[in-house]
Amino acid sequence: MSTEQQLAGRVQALLGQMSNPLAPAMREVKDIIPLSQGDPDLDTPRHIVHAAQEALEQGYTHYTPIKGLGELRVAIARKFEADNGLTVDPAREVIVTSGAQEAVFAAVQTLLDKGDQLLVPDPFYTAYRMAACMAEAELVPIRTYERDSYLLQPEALEEQITPRSKVLLIINPTMPASGIYSRQALERLADVVLKHNLTVISDELYEKILFNDVTHTSIAGLPEMRDRTITLNGVSKTYCMTGWRVGYAAGPARWIDGMEAVKQALTICTPAVSQKAALAALEGPQEFVAESLAIYDQRRRTIIDRLERLGITYGTWNAGYSVLANIRPSGLSAVDFAEKLLRETHVYAGPGENFGKGGEGTLRVSFLVPQPKLNQALDGLERVWKSVA
Repeated sequence: MSTEQQLAGRVQALLGQMSNPLAPAMREVKDIIPLSQGDPDLDTPRHIVHAAQEALEQGYTHYTPIKGLGELRVAIARKFEADNGLTVDPAREVIVTSGAQEAVFAAVQTLLDKGDQLLVPDPFYTAYRMAACMAEAELVPIRTYERDSYLLQPEALEEQITPRSKVLLIINPTMPASGIYSRQALERLADVVLKHNLTVISDELYEKILFNDVTHTSIAGLPEMRDRTITLNGVSKTYCMTGWRVGYAAGPARWIDGMEAVKQALTICTPAVSQKAALAALEGPQEFVAESLAIYDQRRRTIIDRLERLGITYGTWNAGYSVLANIRPSGLSAVDFAEKLLRETHVYAGPGENFGKGGEGTLRVSFLVPQPKLNQALDGLERVWKSVA
């Protein structure tokens, strides 16, 4: 009789979700240019690094309150008021998490029981499915389309609602696509949410990565939505702080208390030094945000120019790091095209189907590499496209 312990079923399901069909090729190919990464290549601003260094010298090496340092929660509340028009109590309605991904996980565990349905626009961030799996909830993908810039349509949402539907999870701006919901679009979704008594988790991590003079609206700021929404955010994308692992959430106190219990079980607290760095990010000079956006916009335009020259469609690109490039006219599946691109040019662009069926036939293309590398990667994309299209 074998004494080897079997993996729990939910963990086996997680492992299945983590599989990458291009993993063998990625192990074989050297010097890969990552054209799909979500980690900014720009460094964290120096004043934030210095604040962390000072915090270490001051002894911020111990546990903090589970919900986070009081001064950081106050800064987060100020940020919600200034940027999102949301008034929240920093003591009762804000929690600091170890990255926005932990906020997603804690919110899903707090709101969903076994068998409940989590409604998610498809394509979607893969961590959403993992969070649902661990809650033993059912993730219900709702197909979105390039013609709508991959934005969820209220009619499609309503068609998928059942008696087991409990939570709508939206990401605004979207990811891996590049759209952003207007206030009017959110109002139409909110009408469906209110009609069916749903709760909303709104992932707004990319709210500052905006182009073409678009503006961001938080669904929690709409009438009757504040008390049925958990709003998630963090410092990773805006301030190039992915490795610092600081996210945060705001919502009704009863739900934040639930998230606190989940967080205590997972990580006890977000590292104190990282919290001090996040405080410096939110309260310190903000010039970096505009400076980084200028760099990103130049790269974004480079990608758009190349895609349009090649006749590759992508919807619109008004927000976020990446776009879904439609390679269906090539006649190849996204996986086959991506493997050909990787092996022949050492460029990795992830198949859109990694993010759900809504991404089939597309590649995720992002701008988080320096301009020379980006040009080289796009040259490789062009060569492969011309060889098959």
